[in-house]
Formats: sequence, structure tokens, C-alpha cells
Amino acid sequence: MGGRLEDYLRDHPEGVTAEDAARDALGLSGPPALVAKLAEPALAGVPGAKKGPDGLWRTGAAPDLPVIAAVVVADGPQPGIDAVLAVGLAADDGVLRSVTGPVPDVDVADLAVRIAASRVVVFDSDRYLPHLGVKPKAVTKLKPVLRRAERIGGADGLAEAAAAFGVVVPESDDPGDTALALDRLWRAAMAAGLDPATTPAPPAPFDFDSVGFGPELLEEIPDRPGVYRFLDEDGELLYVGKAKNLRQRVGSYFSHRSKRRKKFPELM
Repeated sequence: MGGRLEDYLRDHPEGVTAEDAARDALGLSGPPALVAKLAEPALAGVPGAKKGPDGLWRTGAAPDLPVIAAVVVADGPQPGIDAVLAVGLAADDGVLRSVTGPVPDVDVADLAVRIAASRVVVFDSDRYLPHLGVKPKAVTKLKPVLRRAERIGGADGLAEAAAAFGVVVPESDDPGDTALALDRLWRAAMAAGLDPATTPAPPAPFDFDSVGFGPELLEEIPDRPGVYRFLDEDGELLYVGKAKNLRQRVGSYFSHRSKRRKKFPELM
């Protein structure tokens, strides 16, 4: 099995998905997620094989992906139902596409091939990328990288991040200009040694016992409807939620069995 996978990876230096390796090299059949899961351990056992940030397996280093900075605004998260309000795509210090709306069906057919083979950079959310109708090779959120490097605060936006690197953000609301500023910010971050494509190590589990959180503090929270907020150690707002029972909802975050801990790993 290892020999077949090793030959397969060597014949595909551009990289392969676990599903393709399972079907083509191992002869497996079945649902995509299942065959990919079965192939992952075998791929990990191939000498020198690694899974890159683009999700592809290869024995050599991952090739540099072209970068496209994207600003996509829509009035809802459902592609095909919710209207796209604005789209800006920029790369290589030039605007690739700038559309303002509402635009029910943004046509990016001429850019589809480029997007599908690129790393798309967004500032803090990729929520509306599916509206473009094409899946990028990889997606990078720039804000978390700059926050981890302590170059910006939690409440800072693109303008503050750009100012920290000497990048000019246009005063206009044109999405193409905004995407161009994002593209320049990406390159400035790379030049400063901050590689947004690097996947950070997961943080260590937080020890709630160390801060004395317990039933006595939970009792101070009223058991009635309301709004709750999570703040970081600097007082920056991390999350806002609402609940019918504040005590029950807030307490659920700190249960070791809570699904909310898995849903909000960055928050925890």
C-alpha cells in the first residue's frame, strides 16, 4: 500500500487530495468523506509526505499559490438566494474586479479559473465567498494573524491594521479599492515576517479552575432573558450572545462536555 501511494505522490508533484489518492492509488470506493478518512493515515505513513495548507498531500514543498484579496458583501449567507451587494477582487497591485450592487448574480466566470487555483485572502470573514460560485484553493483570514502578532487589537478593522503597516486605505467605498488595500496589507505582513498561510498551533486548553470560576459565581448571573458578552483580558469585546436564561447559557460554555466549547474554540 505504501509503495503505491509513494509512486502516486511522486507522479503528482502538484499535490493530491486524500480522496483522489484513495480512489486512484488504493482502489477504494464509497462516500468521499469516508474514503478520504481511510486514506489519511496511509498518506501520513509515506516517507516525506505532508498535507499542505491548501489541503493537498505531496512529498515535496507546497508550491506558492497566487494570492487574490477579496471583499464580498451580501445581505445574507445563502448563495443563490441572498443578493450580493458588492465584490472587490485584487492581486499583484491591481484591481481584478470591482462590482457594486445589489447584484443578484455576480458573474466571475472570467476569474473562476484564477480563483480556483489561488489563495484568497479576506480580512476577518469568508462568510460570503460561496456567493462567487467557485471554491478557492485555500482561504486565509488576515485579522487573526495580526492579532496573534499583537499588531492590532480585537476591535480594530482593516483601516487600523493598514495604518499599522503604513498601507493607505481609500476613503471611497469602492470594493475594488478596498480589496487592493487588503492585497497590499497582505504583502506588508509577509514582508514583516508574518506568514498568514501558516496554520498556528492550537492553544492549550484553558484551566477554568485557575481563575476560580465555579457554581458560586454562576449563581450571581440572573436566570432570566438577556444579553451576555465575553471580553478578553484587555477588555476587548470577543463575542455577544443572547439567551432566554442567562445563567444556563453562560454556564454551558464552561462545561467540559459542552458542545459550545467545540463550536467556539477561538473564544474558549
